[in-house]
Amino acid sequence: MDIIPEKPKKLTSRNRKSELLRKTAKIFAEKGYQACTVQEIALALSISKGGLCWHFKSKEELYLQVCESYCISSVEAIQLMLEKDDITFEELHGQLTMLLEGYLDDPVQIDLIIDFYAEAKRSKLIHTKLLELLNQREKLLIILIKKLIFERVIEPVDPIWTARALVSSLMGLLLKFTLLQDKKLVVDEFEVFFAKFFQKKI
Repeated sequence: MDIIPEKPKKLTSRNRKSELLRKTAKIFAEKGYQACTVQEIALALSISKGGLCWHFKSKEELYLQVCESYCISSVEAIQLMLEKDDITFEELHGQLTMLLEGYLDDPVQIDLIIDFYAEAKRSKLIHTKLLELLNQREKLLIILIKKLIFERVIEPVDPIWTARALVSSLMGLLLKFTLLQDKKLVVDEFEVFFAKFFQKKI
């Protein structure tokens, strides 16, 4: 009996789209959203303008999906910690440090985030998407902090204030890194922030 192989159309299309997002991210990071045209992006990707528009309706939609694909890494990191039955204080520290270093080791991510914030001033759609991602990350952080307090991993803190302060501190460190390009300095400063935000439950 002959076995008819499954057609991998959906998977192929998804992989192709992911590849386009990854390559386009470098273009947006290098030139910024305003300086790029759809034709220029298509040319750099060795794809027709029509082919690019088949995947993404507009440059703005392409930009939003690129930024979301990179910004979502912090959300996923928090979700992974929430899914663990028992997370230790050391694991919390290690995961947050790893998240920061992941950004520091990938200049594309940092440049995209900075450009994302800049474009949020000009576009209502981009502004809305940025707020959506920020709120999603903040809510997850608040849930995580409450979980850590309940499980007696950290000393009690104000979950809302701590979540917001942590996000603001991380953003400030990323901006500082773009100016100084000193990874050790930024990581050391994060250690200071972490010690202020979280105390291990004795």
